[in-house]
Amino acid sequence: MNRCPRAGDTDGGPVRWSRRGFLGAASAAGCATLSLTTPAAQAAAPRSAVQGGGTGDTGNPLFSALDAKIETAMKAYAIPGAAVGVLWNGVEYVKGYGVTNVDHPVPVDGDTVFRVGSTTKTFTGTAVMRLVEQGKVELDAPVRRYLPDFTVADPFAAAQVTVRQLLDHSAGWLGDDYQDFGPGDDALARFVASMARLPQLNAPGKVFAYNNAALCVAGRIIEVVTGTTYEAAVRKLIIDPLGLDHSRFSSDEIVGFDVAASHDVVDGKAVLEPSLWLQPRSLAPTGGLMSSVRDQLSWARFHLGDGEAPDGTRLLSRASLQRMRSAPGPGGTLVVELDGMGVTWMLRPTAQGPRVVQHGGTWPGQISGFLMVPARGFALTLLTNSEGGTQSGTSCSPMTGRSTGSRGSPICRPRPRS
Repeated sequence: MNRCPRAGDTDGGPVRWSRRGFLGAASAAGCATLSLTTPAAQAAAPRSAVQGGGTGDTGNPLFSALDAKIETAMKAYAIPGAAVGVLWNGVEYVKGYGVTNVDHPVPVDGDTVFRVGSTTKTFTGTAVMRLVEQGKVELDAPVRRYLPDFTVADPFAAAQVTVRQLLDHSAGWLGDDYQDFGPGDDALARFVASMARLPQLNAPGKVFAYNNAALCVAGRIIEVVTGTTYEAAVRKLIIDPLGLDHSRFSSDEIVGFDVAASHDVVDGKAVLEPSLWLQPRSLAPTGGLMSSVRDQLSWARFHLGDGEAPDGTRLLSRASLQRMRSAPGPGGTLVVELDGMGVTWMLRPTAQGPRVVQHGGTWPGQISGFLMVPARGFALTLLTNSEGGTQSGTSCSPMTGRSTGSRGSPICRPRPRS
């Protein structure tokens, strides 16, 4: 999950790239290397450039250049393993790099499972949109329509906040809440009940401020409306219909899969740190998904497509997919400048015109990047398994690969809505 930097992260000293900086650079390299000057073919049913686990050997010099940039960066930032997926001009490119575990190395491939952190939020938002289309949820309805006992420290905010404001990060209360309520099916309900103590920082709907706790409330709405656990609901609504066979919420469900272990960095070297993998079940809707780069690219194809699953079953209308990435809430800055957020998608303007739609994720020892350019049918996802550095590097434009000249931009700087 995305978090604000600690004091001293931007002290004006020498630039040291973090994994976040690496991801930004790799995304920039991908978009710059694979020029976006020509609109891509339809995202549906792309040609498969890489089969099986994914070797990435297509003979295409553009992809070879991307490989070289990623491999160089992995050495520089002590990242043992990474996987990339690109959708470009109808071609799907998937490749693994390095190893899953420095102590017991297994090659990373397109089906290796990583934690994807806050990209999970887009699954939560998409599940809500399925319930919207089924007539079970309304985006502009108050949260208390579905959770009558919901409360935060400000009773007015608790009564007024809407489902949409949970999903566009304008709910306004303190969002950095990571309490663990155990592994039981009641973990999420107990987490949401505990939010009565969270202070209100801004009026609902007025200011963009990244809010992990709000997504947990959205997850709890999914539970109440569907009558099952969040994880079971998302599997039924999204994961299973899309055939995302390497995307799961529980570590018990990935036994037998190749898993990218989490690593810390000590004296410039990656060191296995199994404790970094663990995550409270109460945080599942905001950052609990584990997935492979191949499944993440399938997720991009779905959101760039017409709303149908591979077997032709309609999961969402094209209009609902577009609704998720339009009509942004309050704008602000989250590493990069945003027009705002739609339904869990960050909407990023570019000087060239086409909007970037993105949502990566952060969990200790695991960093992921995920972005799409719907107007070009382009998508890029990158998964890594190392804690990396502690400072942000130079920000790069994903449309051009050119440095913006900024360093260490605050991760959670809100901008009031006019």
